[in-house]
Amino acid sequence: MSKVPKRNTETNAPLILISGGASGIGLAVARYFHAQGWAVATLDRNHRDTNQQEGDYHFQGDMRCPEFLTQALFEIARLPFPVSLVFANVGTSAAGAFENIPWHKHQEVLDTNLRATLALTHLVLPLLSAENRALIVYSTSVSVLHGVPQMATYSATKAAIHAFAEALHIEQEPHGIRISTLMLGKFDTPAKQKIRVWHADGSNRKWGGFRLPGKAEGQAYNREQSPEIVGPTLMRYYQSHRQGMLFLPTSLSFYYRTSRLIPQVMRNFYRRYLSLNQEQ
Repeated sequence: MSKVPKRNTETNAPLILISGGASGIGLAVARYFHAQGWAVATLDRNHRDTNQQEGDYHFQGDMRCPEFLTQALFEIARLPFPVSLVFANVGTSAAGAFENIPWHKHQEVLDTNLRATLALTHLVLPLLSAENRALIVYSTSVSVLHGVPQMATYSATKAAIHAFAEALHIEQEPHGIRISTLMLGKFDTPAKQKIRVWHADGSNRKWGGFRLPGKAEGQAYNREQSPEIVGPTLMRYYQSHRQGMLFLPTSLSFYYRTSRLIPQVMRNFYRRYLSLNQEQ
């Protein structure tokens, strides 16, 4: 965990807290907000070089560890910046048929994506206030539309986070705390390179991404996005008075509404998706 340096307490700069902030989308968001004059605090098991920049803090440790989370949030509470935005972004995954993936990998996905995110929320909520226009945004994915075959546990965690955020939004609305989820499509990040596909014989290989049926591969919503677009999206949402989900790309909103109104459409799509990818 990085040491918190002494700071000038005469500042009103807001602070964004980012879990999973050492690479990929989290890192891009951290850099963007710091460039906009915000203080930044990131949590990640990997190192992030802050270059001792003013208002830039990194706490290195395993978010699945309650002791690390508690100590990190204690240190963040001591900083002279109001926690105004929380981007709960930490996540991991494993691919393959549910029974082929070792249980310890399922446990890792559950603990990282769900348990650590809820623990972070439990610790950070007392630091938030309506006076600072506080907002929590949970990073989810297209698996919220419908459970994605061969990524069943990952889908379960993202769907659970989405349901949790919906419930928390209603609880916190009277207190002036906004709660939202960010549904993400395909993004070019280092995390996707670490995902392994597991087979029945216990072997695994690098995941190259699953193919989509029909014309879906060529549709705009399926094109790989850059992590740099997330920061400006979060900033615009924070500065607005909007409520509800965020979508990147925005065309995902159509599929989200379709999946809720006509769930059979997404179910049939994923049946074709599974058939297409079973031999990978």
